[in-house]
Order: sequence, then structure tokens, then C-alpha cells
Amino acid sequence: MAVLILSKKKHYLSKNTQTQSSLSKPGLMRPDPVKALKFLMEQGGLTAKDLEPMIGKRNRAYKILNRKRSLTLPMIWRLHPDLGIPAESLIRPQTPA
Repeated sequence: MAVLILSKKKHYLSKNTQTQSSLSKPGLMRPDPVKALKFLMEQGGLTAKDLEPMIGKRNRAYKILNRKRSLTLPMIWRLHPDLGIPAESLIRPQTPA
């Protein structure tokens, strides 16, 4: 499972990361936290249950994925190293659904 997540992480990072200079270019934005989480879940075959160690109980994961609750700083601290989602994406405000 960890190998699958790491290979999906590399795929995600290659498609969704930008160099420091490209961040200043108009139109190039990192995905919002929910989009980044959903992408990795889809690509890695992860479920809300798989997010429990990083987010908390499954109902909290569903609330975040449905944009009814925002990520907290401790959640971000766990998601960033465990899933490899860029911290810049996780700290961005969520966009409306």
C-alpha cells in the first residue's frame, strides 16, 4: 500500500507542483486542499477510512471532503508528510463546491 501511495505521490507532484518562479505567473494556482485530497484518494484507491490516522474519525473526513469543515493545522501537519501533498495546497482556503 505504501509503495502505491508513493508512486501516486510522485505522479501527483509531477503534475501539480510548480517551481518558485512559476508561482508568481498569473493563472498558475495549486489545487485547493479538497481537490488535492480527492485526487490522491482517487489515484491511490484510498477511502475516507484510510484518512483516519491523519484527519481523525471517518465522519470528520467526510465533512472535509464535502467542504463542511476545514482542515486544521495538526491535520495539515500529518497529511503533508504522509501523503506528500504540498503544504501550499493544504493551507490554501477551500474553494466553494
